Formats: sequence, C-alpha cells, structure tokens
Amino acid sequence: MARGFQYYGKTTAMKKTILLLFAISMCTFGFAQNDYNLGIGVRGGLASGLTIKKATGASTAVEGIFGFRWNSFQATVLFQRANNLGSDENLNLFYGLGGHIGSYGGRYAYLPDDYENGRFVNVGVDAILGVEYTFDSAPFALSLDVKPAIDLVYLSPIYMGAGLSLRYVIE
Repeated sequence: MARGFQYYGKTTAMKKTILLLFAISMCTFGFAQNDYNLGIGVRGGLASGLTIKKATGASTAVEGIFGFRWNSFQATVLFQRANNLGSDENLNLFYGLGGHIGSYGGRYAYLPDDYENGRFVNVGVDAILGVEYTFDSAPFALSLDVKPAIDLVYLSPIYMGAGLSLRYVIE
C-alpha cells in the first residue's frame, strides 16, 4: 500500500470530537481579555516540549508547540479564542484549531505490516480545548488542555494528546 493518507475507519470518532469542541466553543458567549501578550514555557504530556503563545487580539492568540517524544518531533500551530470561565478574570476557557507537521522514527510509531522501519513525515489538523489561569502575583500562566489531531499524511489518522503547560509571561 502506498504511503500517504490512510483510512482506518476511526476518523468518524475524531470528526465527532472536533464537532463537539466546535459546539462547546459556539455555546460560550462571554469573551475574555488576554491577560498577557507573550508567554514562553514548557509543556508536559505524552509529547513534552516547548510552547509559545502570542496574543493577536483582545480574545485571540496563536500558540506554537514544539513537542518531542521517543524518536520524534512535531511542530504544531494553533489559532485560539479565549472566554472567561466564571467570575474570575484570570481563569479562561480556550479553544481553537490548527495544524501540525512531524517527523517520526518508524520503529517507535504504529505501522501497518506493509511499512518498513525508517523515518517518516506526517502532516495533520489539530483542535485544542483547555483552561488557563494567569497569576496576578507572579509572571506565570498555567494551562491544562486536550488536543485531538487527525493525521492526513502517514501515521495513524487519530491522535489524542493532553498537556499541562507552564508559561513565563514576558509582556
């Protein structure tokens, strides 16, 4: 079978997950003010690495995640919107969409029987849903999120990630 897009029959579940994230985002009406303009930090989870988040508007931001795990690297860019969660101005619900590109070592990734071990590239679409708290007393922001993804090229088409990020607030 040729390398490239593979249909494994599980993409229906991922489509439902993305639709659920979109529905949740559309049901949240109050918009938050970004508590900071730029934050850089670390992300822990299945794929740990670095995160940088830059405000692009009063309630929007772009986040870059550079994750590493086993013999792999993945760069993700997410466009996000934030809404206040309750009465605390420092606690926000955020959600968004984006994409990723990565490089994987074959023997460390799920491979159907007809693939050989080696180095592979994957490209896909990501969603994110999480909560973030920005501290008043210290220049830090802490976030917890889930990040489902659909691979369009190579690997398995469904990936569910989660992460805990701690960012140093620069501005």
